[in-house]
Amino acid sequence: MLLSVDPRSATPPYEQLRQQVVELARSGRLPAGTRLPTVRALAGDLGLAVNTVAHAYRVLERDGVVETRGRHGTFVAAADEDRAEAVRAAEAYAERVRRLGVEVKQVTDRHDMLPMLLLGGLAVGFIALAATWFDASDDEILFSGQSAVPEVVAEGSVGVLVVILVAKSLGYAVSLGCGFRGGPIFPAIFIGITIASFAVVIFDASPTWAIAVGTAAGMAAGTEMVFSALLFSMLLVGQPGLDALPAAVLAVAAVWLTKLVLASEDAEPDGEAATEPQPG
Repeated sequence: MLLSVDPRSATPPYEQLRQQVVELARSGRLPAGTRLPTVRALAGDLGLAVNTVAHAYRVLERDGVVETRGRHGTFVAAADEDRAEAVRAAEAYAERVRRLGVEVKQVTDRHDMLPMLLLGGLAVGFIALAATWFDASDDEILFSGQSAVPEVVAEGSVGVLVVILVAKSLGYAVSLGCGFRGGPIFPAIFIGITIASFAVVIFDASPTWAIAVGTAAGMAAGTEMVFSALLFSMLLVGQPGLDALPAAVLAVAAVWLTKLVLASEDAEPDGEAATEPQPG
């Protein structure tokens, strides 16, 4: 059997074996019923670990390329036309994806993202500067926001909170739109805490309550992971924040329902089901 392994290849040895057996079986050079070497024999011939060859055989058997007949050994399975058609379709799809990746890379090479990032940075900087005209801090707009949380929950002006909320939301949207993907979670958490801080100013709620509720809602909105958002918010506030757990649950539920409604509105006209947020 003409099998070989290239130790310099980036493809794992078991995958090299699998591909070669598949190709030999498909081309007819390994007719159905041909007995393959035992795992130990092939491992010895190729200088591979026994587990490596065994892994390749298991994958081939799972894919229906070979079949094991107990103590008699492993044989090339009879061709299944439906399976063969599925394999050909999968290979065509993989080739199309590969070509698409090359095409996308060519486009991005021609249209460098740097100018877009620079323009986005200038826009966010202007938004932060404008926020300072209304007594907000530029640090709250320019960065992810985790270091500015104490300042936000201690803010005593509804007007300043509105400025922070609007400016941060705009800056976050511009950053994502121009291709910057750094720190996508904490800005959403910061926005959630800013919204919850209105209750601190208006209803004299606890700042710890605002942090717990805002964190849970913001993380759930940004990641769609409900339980992880609740767990993270409780870990963030610790024992003093346990009383805020019911409100955090309600906030996460509100985010969940809102995203479901928005997803259903964006669904395709043919009635294709929208993807639901995962409970994470």
